[in-house]
Amino acid sequence: MLRVSLVLIAMTATGFTIAKIREETVAAPVLMERMGPASLKGRVEYAQVHGKGIRVVLSHLSSRRFEDGAIPDQVRISFRSGADDLKPGDVIRATAVLMPPPGPAAPDGYDFGRTAYFLRIGAVGYAYGRPDLISRTPPSLFASTVGQLIAGLRFRMTERIHVVLPGSTGAIASALITGDRGGISDSDESSLRDAGLAHVLAIAGLHMALVGLGLFWLARAALAAVPAIALRYPIKK
Repeated sequence: MLRVSLVLIAMTATGFTIAKIREETVAAPVLMERMGPASLKGRVEYAQVHGKGIRVVLSHLSSRRFEDGAIPDQVRISFRSGADDLKPGDVIRATAVLMPPPGPAAPDGYDFGRTAYFLRIGAVGYAYGRPDLISRTPPSLFASTVGQLIAGLRFRMTERIHVVLPGSTGAIASALITGDRGGISDSDESSLRDAGLAHVLAIAGLHMALVGLGLFWLARAALAAVPAIALRYPIKK
């Protein structure tokens, strides 16, 4: 009994230690008050359609308005126009208003501020006008991080999905495959929520594929176990 108790204590302590290490690892400056309009220069980490505009995450920021040591690691700003062609790796300059990441809108509601902390997003806001493109791509492949390469791949996959499946249909497909939920229309999102299927959009495509593969394997194995069916019908279909 003593051994079991010590193991449980050790596991609990290990869990808290890992959580604290994770917290300290992602710690980055967070904007504490509204700032701007201010001129910002940064590199596009990710861009996605959101409502009637484009939502862009910028890193490697520079601005005269930031105090030394208080520059957020990343900021997320929205463009109403002119950002449709932005891709991960592009370096841009924009004029934007920045604000601290918001907390929950209601008690026990979704806390975006907490999510932003672990994504190292220290500010959110909106841009005035169009972004000015400074350079189109990173200097070289070796200068890119693994995260950038993955973000670029996700962006190209999302673009291709929207070309083949325009509109909200493509947006739902990209949400399942690449996790980009920005282009789903309000009516479709409301319908999914009313049908109790909104959680499907939050599940990674890999998880969906694993479940689908598992169900396919089980159904085919069950049909193959019945010779009268397996020899007469295309059970794979």
